[in-house]
Amino acid sequence: MQAKVTRREHYAIVSYVGDTIGLIPGPLPEVLGVLKTGAQEVILDLSGLRFLNPNGIKAIRESIEIVKKHEASMGISAPPPAVRRAIKMSGLGEEIPIYFSEREAISSLELVDYEAVARNEMSDRLLICQKDLPLAGSLRQALKHHPLKPHYRMIPVRDLKRAFQTLLEEKIDCIIIESSLPLFQVTGFIEKVETDEGIPAIPILVVATDDHLDEADLMIRNGAHDILRYPFQPIEAAVRLQTLISHLKDHRPFVPAERVVQPRGWRS
Repeated sequence: MQAKVTRREHYAIVSYVGDTIGLIPGPLPEVLGVLKTGAQEVILDLSGLRFLNPNGIKAIRESIEIVKKHEASMGISAPPPAVRRAIKMSGLGEEIPIYFSEREAISSLELVDYEAVARNEMSDRLLICQKDLPLAGSLRQALKHHPLKPHYRMIPVRDLKRAFQTLLEEKIDCIIIESSLPLFQVTGFIEKVETDEGIPAIPILVVATDDHLDEADLMIRNGAHDILRYPFQPIEAAVRLQTLISHLKDHRPFVPAERVVQPRGWRS
């Protein structure tokens, strides 16, 4: 296994390529090295790792303990599907946050609460299916100024095939779909999500501009749960998300309100 360390301000990125078959027992030496140089956040970039065996799992687990003792934080970035499965099966995902990209890790790692990670309560996970609108960026910016500062982990994808694969790999609390995506693809995706026995009930929020309110209403009729107008206000986005997510987490059935299709150009 080859390792490369990149230092950027107060955090360090440790990238691994290959596999962990020949790994020497003990914590990851690269993690120890960056901690000694003062890094407060450590990102394990596993995008180039083909295989993670029990020795690798143990090395990461021992590294987490040392990171905690240094009052620093660590997360895993972009593991391939096989490596992600190994992490999930070992229970390591309950000890360290897993991010879909280096960029997401950088923006979120400083907020890590290890006790919350262990309780699987660090944040609500939003799967964002976006095409033309910058939904993830807009949500992040809107919620940043919310007085209660709700914390969400946002996972943006560009196509519904990738979105469904993510649902099989990750625990998702809410799906957000841009209404300009092709209606037949969205309805097929919703039906697949609702009928797959391996996927729990997940609320679906459609985000629509005024030009796509008709399409959004049809998505509601085909199984989505609510509509959020774009652009949206911070308080409105937070309330809609928490309302949808809390219904599922409290094991209460969600009953969407009756909707009337508004004419294009409608303003509240």
